[in-house]
Amino acid sequence: MSKLLTFQKYNDPGLARAIGEMLGKAGIEYEIEGEHLHLDPAIIGNTSDPLIHLKIPAADFSRAHAVLEAYYEGQLQDVDPDYYLFTFTDQELLDILAKPDEWGHFDYVLARKLLRERGYDITPELTDQLKAQRLAELEKYDDADGRKNPPLLGIGVMSGYAVSSQKKILPDGREVHAYSPATRKRGRIFFIIGIIAVVLYLLLMLIR
Repeated sequence: MSKLLTFQKYNDPGLARAIGEMLGKAGIEYEIEGEHLHLDPAIIGNTSDPLIHLKIPAADFSRAHAVLEAYYEGQLQDVDPDYYLFTFTDQELLDILAKPDEWGHFDYVLARKLLRERGYDITPELTDQLKAQRLAELEKYDDADGRKNPPLLGIGVMSGYAVSSQKKILPDGREVHAYSPATRKRGRIFFIIGIIAVVLYLLLMLIR
């Protein structure tokens, strides 16, 4: 069995299952993790984060995106005329094409269609170029140029370990480190210091 990585996250277990089955019909192995959590309203009520993870092999990420884009292209003729994307400016629609990972597949293919109707030459070569540029941006370390500072002040053992080992999954299925080598090194140092501090504390408690 291939290693499965999170392809998309959902709050709706039915939608996660439907997308998974669609990918399965295309020959893509999938697994739904956390589907049982929707049964506990206390959990749902305490978080806005998607709890259900649809996982597929990393090698199939690009193919899965293509499958979903093709499916939603077939749904464009049934779009409600009041759908919010119809009010978007050209620049806002171009932003969707530039950052497809921040939007659903349906919004992406609809934005592409609307731009073409507005006279833009949205070729496959252009969309491939935009996706490549987005991948290059997402691949950058989260602490590059101070864009996102890791929790290194007052961190404990677990957060030190998290900073040193945390990875992120790119839209093409690659796993890359979230933080730069220098930040990961500091995280490992804080992790070791934290372990030593815990051991010393326990020893002091034992000899009292």
